[in-house]
Amino acid sequence: MIKWADALILIKQNIKKNTDLNTNKSIYRIVDDVSSASPFWCHVRHGVNNAITITEDKLEKCFKHATSAAYNRVYQRQVYADLFGEPNYPCEVNIIGMIFEVSGFATSKKVGVGNHYQIM
Repeated sequence: MIKWADALILIKQNIKKNTDLNTNKSIYRIVDDVSSASPFWCHVRHGVNNAITITEDKLEKCFKHATSAAYNRVYQRQVYADLFGEPNYPCEVNIIGMIFEVSGFATSKKVGVGNHYQIM
């Protein structure tokens, strides 16, 4: 089971400018910019004219809550809602999940109307 420190290393290695964070049902989720220093952050374009910044702090909180006994290593919408309430942009939940998947420590699975990301 991966720990947060190792997950962050994988995120920093795999999330770069122009990284595609689309699910099989989305378009226009591309990393526009990333930090070159700590703490990590990435700026993700979603849609034609929108963008969101995902911070290391937000990623860590989502990772740790998803890996708690309550969620059994599954990141999903309710994990995000528990921590931050409903997102301003619903795609933010999947952007975080795709950061985990593209970094190589999670796999996605369609469950009902949403995606669940199983953290290894």
